[in-house]
Amino acid sequence: MALISLNEVTLPHFEGNKNLQEVIRFVTSNHLEADKMIVSIRYNHQEINQADTALESTLIKNNDLIQIYSQNRLDIVFSLLEKSSLCLDQLIDKTSKVSNLYAEGEIEKADIYFIDLINTLDLFIELMTNIHRSVRIELSMKMSSGKTFHELEIHLLSVLKAVLKAKEKQDLIMLYDLIEYELLDNLKQWKIIAIPELRNLKQV
Repeated sequence: MALISLNEVTLPHFEGNKNLQEVIRFVTSNHLEADKMIVSIRYNHQEINQADTALESTLIKNNDLIQIYSQNRLDIVFSLLEKSSLCLDQLIDKTSKVSNLYAEGEIEKADIYFIDLINTLDLFIELMTNIHRSVRIELSMKMSSGKTFHELEIHLLSVLKAVLKAKEKQDLIMLYDLIEYELLDNLKQWKIIAIPELRNLKQV
């Protein structure tokens, strides 16, 4: 039989021919506390990704070792918030730099920094997505600005889409306007309003 543990505590034997995905679902449904979530899974000492589609085709065999680790949701969220805050500082600096370079006609240099800006922006969006998955907040809850977290996120994604479209068309005027006004304003709202108010949820 396979040996399954959660946070180093051995769980009851999992009977039958099951795949790895079914084991994870079983542990989540029967042994994971409501305020916790899985953060790491090791299968025969190898770290695996929960989103890996191969989990369904990985059949559990006798003597397999499955180690599952969980963590408090709030601890995860506020760790992600700290990373998001650092990422935001970089984003605002990079956005201003790219905007200034386009405004000054330094197109080639601006294009180089533009790629770095988009990569950092993708990282920030990924962090915010993970926060939403980890914390039980009502995304329709309004911030002090009157907007909801969800509206701010949707606006950021729409701005990103418009920026990439303007870049593809080489519409530098539109690109500059989107970066200087739409993107920079959205990022500042995350920094000044959204992230601090998300941090305050820890006190609720």
